[in-house]
Amino acid sequence: MNKWLRLLKVLPVLWGALALFPVAHAEEFLDPEVAFKFSARALDANTLEARWQIADGYYMYRDKFKFEVVGGTLGALKLPAGKMKEDENFGKVEVYYKTVAIRVPVERMSSGPLPLKLNVTSQGCADAGVTSRTTRAVPCSQADAARLLDLA
Repeated sequence: MNKWLRLLKVLPVLWGALALFPVAHAEEFLDPEVAFKFSARALDANTLEARWQIADGYYMYRDKFKFEVVGGTLGALKLPAGKMKEDENFGKVEVYYKTVAIRVPVERMSSGPLPLKLNVTSQGCADAGVTSRTTRAVPCSQADAARLLDLA
């Protein structure tokens, strides 16, 4: 009987310790739209900028960006240098942390107003190991379309 009483006295202490130090807690990952916040804008008559704000604990693969422009022709991309990383999925790769801005040169198909749609595919990953691929179709805003016209 004494053993049971001692055990009952110790159980609340053990439960309290377990509450302070959770075991096997499932990692919660951000939605890709939150982890890799995307925006695009026109810089001049022939250049769009695609930009990602990358959440802490996440990164994007440099070689996984793909661009397509509807309403124009895509020029030669120059991706900024990234940081080298040994990735469990792809081996040694170049990645971006925090932010990346990519200039997307566009050759105009005609003069005058130029409605464009930028299709972007990218891939990123959490440091904890979950990989995410996203594809976005981004129409340039009215202001960007007007700016492209004004700068032509």
